[in-house]
Amino acid sequence: MILGIAIASGFLILVLNYWLMFNDFDDFCECMSYAIKPDIYSWYKGELSDDWWAEWRIYIWIMVSVALGYGIHVVLSQFLT
Repeated sequence: MILGIAIASGFLILVLNYWLMFNDFDDFCECMSYAIKPDIYSWYKGELSDDWWAEWRIYIWIMVSVALGYGIHVVLSQFLT
């Protein structure tokens, strides 16, 4: 039960954080395309700084949600057991 609550809250944070990290769905798709594209290709096209920033936005978006979901799991397991 605690794990389910933690996963659900992590997913909720992921959805709510989406609106803070990305302007719209096209911005999200652009960040995902940079995350999938190899860095050497972006460097060759002169878009390396855009590539790094887009990848960091994706990583921060995911890691904040995972960290807060794990934190909720730890806190709930201490209080409910």
